[in-house]
Amino acid sequence: MMNKIQIYYFSGTGNTVFIVKKIAKELEKLGNVVNIDSCENVEDINNDFDILGIAFPIHSSYAPKVFSELLEKFPKVNNIPFFGVVTSGYMAGDVLSFEGKKLEEKGYIPFLYRNIIVGNNLHLPKLCPLKVVKKEKLDKRLTKINRKIIDISIKVNNKTKDIRGNDIIGKIFGVVQRISGKIHIKHNFKGFEADEGCTRCKLCIKNCPTENIVLVNNKVLFENKCIVCMRCYNFCPTQSIQMTNKSKNIEKYIRYKGPDGLGFKTTFNKK
Repeated sequence: MMNKIQIYYFSGTGNTVFIVKKIAKELEKLGNVVNIDSCENVEDINNDFDILGIAFPIHSSYAPKVFSELLEKFPKVNNIPFFGVVTSGYMAGDVLSFEGKKLEEKGYIPFLYRNIIVGNNLHLPKLCPLKVVKKEKLDKRLTKINRKIIDISIKVNNKTKDIRGNDIIGKIFGVVQRISGKIHIKHNFKGFEADEGCTRCKLCIKNCPTENIVLVNNKVLFENKCIVCMRCYNFCPTQSIQMTNKSKNIEKYIRYKGPDGLGFKTTFNKK
């Protein structure tokens, strides 16, 4: 039976859109009609679909703010099934169950929650000591990722129930990460700044999902709406966006260029 499937997603540096496009391709192979939209381009939400999909990267066991705000805008429905997929560098916790409640309250019924580990895109002084994933490791993960994508696609096609992450371990991890994450960000993230290498190319201004970056008196400035999606920092052509002077050490604080090691170029790092 053909399903009409709508997937909404947010992707900061390319991991999530990489996964979403692969899932969409597999679902189409199974005879479904699939439409995917970034939350950054969505103005109106209609219910002209049989199955809803949501996908986003994990931000301290929350959805990115811009995606969480989209979930608040969904209209009330009568028992439309939905599935959720998150991308992460490590463990996911109960983030899909936590964010999915916004949809459940409006009549959507979850049947699948899955986490796909692609790679860490965040390595910053004080904020995150874990290094970004390297191309070689991404390449090795591709086989496992593809197996997961095929499994997810078959289950979505059949509406097979597969809810993960809402067990006691996932819930504890999620609660701890949400509490500690807020405190950590508050005390250790003071925002980004453009250094003397900035060419005012405006790529960061164009790509910022919250319009947090502005050009004032020929200087790039960062306001207070940053969601730490890492898009500006990682894709600056001259690596001139910094978080303290320590991040100028580009050999230590390597910029993550999206999952190009998996054969995919994001819209943010195309030559």
